[in-house]
Amino acid sequence: MKILVVDDSASVRGQVKELLSKSVPGVEIQTANNGIETLSLAEKFLPDMIIMDVQMPGMNGYEALRVLKSRERTREIPVIFLTGTYREEEDLITGLELGAVDYVMKPIQEKIFMARVKVMLRLKEAQEGIRRLSLHDPLTECFNRRFLMKRLSEEFNRGARNHHPVSGIMLDLDHFKQLNDAYGHDVGDQVLVKVANILKLSMREYDVLARYGGEEFFILLPQTDLENAIKMAERIRSLIQSVRIEAGERQLSVTASFGVAGYSGEETPDNPEHLLKQADIALYRAKENGRNRVEVFRPEQG
Repeated sequence: MKILVVDDSASVRGQVKELLSKSVPGVEIQTANNGIETLSLAEKFLPDMIIMDVQMPGMNGYEALRVLKSRERTREIPVIFLTGTYREEEDLITGLELGAVDYVMKPIQEKIFMARVKVMLRLKEAQEGIRRLSLHDPLTECFNRRFLMKRLSEEFNRGARNHHPVSGIMLDLDHFKQLNDAYGHDVGDQVLVKVANILKLSMREYDVLARYGGEEFFILLPQTDLENAIKMAERIRSLIQSVRIEAGERQLSVTASFGVAGYSGEETPDNPEHLLKQADIALYRAKENGRNRVEVFRPEQG
């Protein structure tokens, strides 16, 4: 749990930090003394919550919150305002309309303050759980197709702006239906999880792995040209082939077929989904040509 505490008073920062440290197990706390510093720290630290004074020199809490809510990386961070100058109902309305989740009056009353913080932390945790379920496949914990489509569009836009290549790998487990029929769906699920773990360990931090459907996965490779995507696909193919999966007293081996497609930084299609379709065409060729192999989409091949 990470919390950013913002106040121009060192004594208030110290008081809040002490309360959080003794009441929230394992909490990691960063502090800032003004709104401008808050914006920089929030981007780097990505706290689970910000507790921020309203009245600060340079940039007040309202102005800082407005900027936080305008940025993709920080807009979902809950903000609790600290205020010693609450006057009118309109002060409360201003903060809430900007996106604050609560107000705490100064001087801080320990029990009330911690009760409100804990409520918001529980709410944040619940929201993160819901968000994770909406973006991830529950069995393999890979991203789901919905998230993949969002990231695909983002990476193509970024690639077009910066002239960076974008590639993708579509893979499908070979003869998976026969495996399910022979050993049951529980074993099939074990195989899918094992393969997903192999894929995760084979990727870079900024690659995107999604379960595309059934026994099919897609790996989105930002800033990766076609030749390097081919090398990665071949490395993963060999690794999957070499792994043995325990199923009761048996040890099973599986293979996968791969389709690879990519765009250079000088050419970007109008529709990012073309990358998926082209990788799927190459995957189909891999199946036709004997499975357990990597095929590449080349425009001249159609």
